[in-house]
Amino acid sequence: MRTASATLTLIANLLLLVIAGAQVLNLAKANPLPGIDPSLIIETPHHNRTYTTDRVTLNFTATTNWGTYPIYYSLDDQEKVLAENVTVITQKETIPPSGLTVRTTVRGSCVLSNLTEGWHNLTLYMITDHAFNLYRTFEEGEVLKSDSTRFFVNTLPAPQSSPIVPVAAVSAASIAAVACAGLILTRRKHRKEAQQT
Repeated sequence: MRTASATLTLIANLLLLVIAGAQVLNLAKANPLPGIDPSLIIETPHHNRTYTTDRVTLNFTATTNWGTYPIYYSLDDQEKVLAENVTVITQKETIPPSGLTVRTTVRGSCVLSNLTEGWHNLTLYMITDHAFNLYRTFEEGEVLKSDSTRFFVNTLPAPQSSPIVPVAAVSAASIAAVACAGLILTRRKHRKEAQQT
């Protein structure tokens, strides 16, 4: 059978646990962990720009909290392709001793080649590569952020301007020249006849 002092000790310990739990909860509410907060920006190709080559470079920047996530692109709504040339350019960490990486910025690029003449739509996707819980559950394959642009490809040579005189103008000038020549010859003929008489 428990003694009164053991019971009081148990109650005091339970009370301390409740108070400690409340303090941890208040601390978590006061200093919540940041969300993923993704950003994704297509830098080139520029929106609504015309390119005179069938090779255009895709350049982008992406920023997220808690690490990096794969970036995919889709040209003209075709299958998504992984952008493989991605480099971390900055990382900001939380205050030690946790050392958790909080904000990471990456830059990537790839060449889009053999582009056909006309308009092209390009969409960039940041997609999770695993399921995880943060402030909610994120599923593998979930799109965290996307950005889109459209651009025009025109590789046809521009028509060269040449000093071509329109056919109608040449024809009119020819007719006028013939008429003048005929008028001059007719006058000469009349003068000659007038001199002979």
